[in-house]
Amino acid sequence: QGANGIFYAPHFSAHHNALLGGNRVAQNAIELMELNESSYYVGNYLGEVQPQTAAMPNGAYRLALQNYIDIDLERDTANPLMDYVIFIFGDFQRDDHREFWVERWRSVRDLPPDLSVTYDGVTYAWVYAGAVPPRAAPIIINRDGIGFVVLAWVWFVALIAGSVVLIRKQQLAAVR
Repeated sequence: QGANGIFYAPHFSAHHNALLGGNRVAQNAIELMELNESSYYVGNYLGEVQPQTAAMPNGAYRLALQNYIDIDLERDTANPLMDYVIFIFGDFQRDDHREFWVERWRSVRDLPPDLSVTYDGVTYAWVYAGAVPPRAAPIIINRDGIGFVVLAWVWFVALIAGSVVLIRKQQLAAVR
């Protein structure tokens, strides 16, 4: 069953797999998905600050974000009238939609974002103030998964050991 699932959703066996090192390792080998990893937190933040306008280049993420907040998100981050600008890791990794974000990113990347969301060592989303004043102190959400890597390996070893014990018991029972 597990092998069958890899064919349909290879990302689950790669960057969601703590046995293989999780996101921090996978980002160097495959494209990471970023729809639900941070959209909940970004949506909640935008819901709190209630912007009139916001921009982000990633179309699929815009759709996911609209599950959490009712706002029209523009695509072009270069518009200086946007209250907030949202950058997504997947656009950087895929070099997607450069015309919508690269110049604005260069102008803000060294500044602290109003919000950043990190999972397992990979920052998935950055929210920067545009036409509104930035927050005095940024909100940093860090959902670190290094404990999952350790737990996954302990679980894996326990399953293998338990399987070996059960197989050995069946072999001994068959001999008697």
